[in-house]
Amino acid sequence: HVGCDKEVGSYKQDDKCGVCEGDNSHCRTVKLTLTKTPKLKGLLKVFDIPAGARHIVIEENTPSPHLMAVKSQVTGSFILNAKGDEVKSKTFIESGLEWEYTLEEDKETLKTAGPLHEGILVLVVPKEEDRKISLSYKYIIHEDLVPVITNNNVLLSELDSYDWALKSWTQCTKPCGGGVQYAKYGCRRKNDGHLVPRTLCDVNKRPKPIRKRCNVNECNPPTWITEDWGACSKTCGELGLQSRVVQCVQHQHNGTHRLLHTKHCTSDKPPAHRVCNTTIPCPSQWRTGAWSQCSVTCGVGIQQRQVVCRSSENTSAQCDEAKPESVSICKLSPCPGEPSVSSPAADSSGNDTADGDVNKIS
Repeated sequence: HVGCDKEVGSYKQDDKCGVCEGDNSHCRTVKLTLTKTPKLKGLLKVFDIPAGARHIVIEENTPSPHLMAVKSQVTGSFILNAKGDEVKSKTFIESGLEWEYTLEEDKETLKTAGPLHEGILVLVVPKEEDRKISLSYKYIIHEDLVPVITNNNVLLSELDSYDWALKSWTQCTKPCGGGVQYAKYGCRRKNDGHLVPRTLCDVNKRPKPIRKRCNVNECNPPTWITEDWGACSKTCGELGLQSRVVQCVQHQHNGTHRLLHTKHCTSDKPPAHRVCNTTIPCPSQWRTGAWSQCSVTCGVGIQQRQVVCRSSENTSAQCDEAKPESVSICKLSPCPGEPSVSSPAADSSGNDTADGDVNKIS
């Protein structure tokens, strides 16, 4: 695929008047309707269309016996109805363009997408005396190629014209209690009412800014709103805490609400935190202290720790689980004069625990 930029793989396209990736802002529409009464002698020149014209439509407005003919301004050769006989609807290629000619119930239409590589002349081949023919044309062309308007009744083109139009209003400055909004103007093409770039309109004719009051309804007083409480941080005991969102808002007449600073709400703020699950006692648990030092400095001794059962209120209680050990055996290095743990005497006694081992007892 080749785009209008001649690059392979590009999908860029021309706008209506041939500007690559254009926005039609440089395009002009030229149109005209003429009514003539041709004489039987010779062809009657009606109008011409310049090179560069695109999306051309030439049509007969009312049925007539006359025929339309078209020829090149450069070569003088005919593009359509050279002889003026044996006329019928057809699609054909001429001057490097595809043309579509239709003839239905004595009304003719000629169309081509263009662009014209050379200007064309549109003529009438007379068929009956004193019978009028009404022809109109319309085409789109780049503003740099618009023909000069003359007063010789050959080219009386009606060019696009533009004016300023109210496009929208700004957002109201206040949600209630009487605000102001300002008019926003856009540039409008008169013939179809479409908005176009503002550069096409005369800036000196732009209307003066106007404003109007809006949201004149009385404001509702600010009030607090709360969301649902969140989950409790604890499932039992006295340390659980819940939180929720508390906001100061002003209810609008459209059913929405506007968030305000908390200073605007004069009533007491609802609590955002509360304790929870305080009536659910936590199960009793064994609590252990640190181990004491070994009762001896060498050999075999004991060490102890405190083990108590406490409730969630830190009072004495009954625990269902097995009580942890409160006394354990500690074995240090052999005392002087005692056999080594690696000696046969120690081995025969079955005391083969390494220095410093601790055995826990229930």
